[in-house]
Amino acid sequence: MLRLSFLFVCLALLSIAVLNVHAYADKQSLVLAESDSSAAPNAFKSIERSSVKTIPTLDQSLWYSHGVGYGASGTFLKDPTWFCILSQLQPNVVKSLENQSLTQIQLNLENNPVIAAYVATRHVIKQGASILEPQNARSLLKLEWDLFVSANAPADLAQARIAHGKPLTLVIQNILRSIAVSTLFNEVKNAPSPLDWLEIFGRAVKIANANKNKLTSTSQCASLVTVPGDKVSDRKLAAQYLGKNGGLVIDVKAAYAKVPQINAFIDSLSAQYGINVVGVGSFLFDQLVGLKPSVTPVHFFHSVFGFLHKKDSVPKGGVVMFNAGSLFKLPKTTIDTALLTRLSKEQAAGGYRFGYYVQEPAASCQSMANLINFVKVNPALAQMGLAWGNVDGQCDAAVSGNGLGCQEGLFTFESKFWHAKNAVVSAVSTVKNWFTSSKTNAAPKVAAAPAQPQAPAKPLPPTIF
Repeated sequence: MLRLSFLFVCLALLSIAVLNVHAYADKQSLVLAESDSSAAPNAFKSIERSSVKTIPTLDQSLWYSHGVGYGASGTFLKDPTWFCILSQLQPNVVKSLENQSLTQIQLNLENNPVIAAYVATRHVIKQGASILEPQNARSLLKLEWDLFVSANAPADLAQARIAHGKPLTLVIQNILRSIAVSTLFNEVKNAPSPLDWLEIFGRAVKIANANKNKLTSTSQCASLVTVPGDKVSDRKLAAQYLGKNGGLVIDVKAAYAKVPQINAFIDSLSAQYGINVVGVGSFLFDQLVGLKPSVTPVHFFHSVFGFLHKKDSVPKGGVVMFNAGSLFKLPKTTIDTALLTRLSKEQAAGGYRFGYYVQEPAASCQSMANLINFVKVNPALAQMGLAWGNVDGQCDAAVSGNGLGCQEGLFTFESKFWHAKNAVVSAVSTVKNWFTSSKTNAAPKVAAAPAQPQAPAKPLPPTIF
């Protein structure tokens, strides 16, 4: 009966998924296309309050650009040059962002190659290097791909997809883990392949270089200097941003993916484009066992309490990553020192290396300033640093929140579960100790036996020399 019920739930969810595939007109289809389309008047009212606010820089503590910089969406769209580049290369994306809230705009631009080019080039410009020669920069900004590798041809870069996936998609994919059902969903099926992504990224950089400070308004897209497209050189330029001085972190969204498939994909990136994959992360830890030696396995959790509950599933010395907002003593955005003490204890026992992320659409500038200060003041508890999806040293003044975002519900559940578990363990231990103590005290004392008289010692025999 239990198996039948489980099967019924799976079929119900699958039915919803199929309906969702047909009903949902995908908003993130990333097709490289030429267009001089401009946004409708007042279509981006939600970003009017977006502005760059300065926060402390992470510098060497910046691990990688989470979501390839989608936290910068508001200021990115208000930049005339970059808005017009997005309009030219991906007019359908611009159309999908119209009349959306700032949060929805940010989520729709997660993994987008144009905003990735926006944050990556700023990192290069800051070092005084040419954005057309990123390999000459001292260091490059590491980027992240949410990846659905091809189940049938994992080494084929044209068949993989770079997408996060909607919550329903990810839930169903995890239930039907051995079947690549997620590829049926539009937000995955119509997402760019790594080849498409590299091409759009490289082309965006070239156009940005040809239009330095030439546009002063987002209404001037018709004046944008165009650059002829060349797939080979565009992809090669993009790959240089992911080379030895930088790198790529892969977040495996495909629950069906096996380690050999992930390794085959990494080999193709390296062989064809010299892309340096520095890390692979997953919430499913069997996807991290047996990765290539050059790749760091990253064990993802939603919160610090998720880690504390499942810490034994992480190997000694392993890399652990969870939402840094879960370290706050909510509702305030000050760090909970009791949690830091507990993390220090776990690190001493397991040698874990901690890294952190946040949900950028829900991370205020004050929250980020506090978290950045924590990372820089406590390097021993932040060996991997913080993944920040914006330009280093910048945040969007229009964003509010503690960084947990959609994970706050999970954080609340994991926190209550962990505390309840500890309370039960403590209670059981107390009862056990009381019972043992009571049993010892109640046991009757046994009188000592009277001493027995000793027999007289026998004389020793004479010694013969």
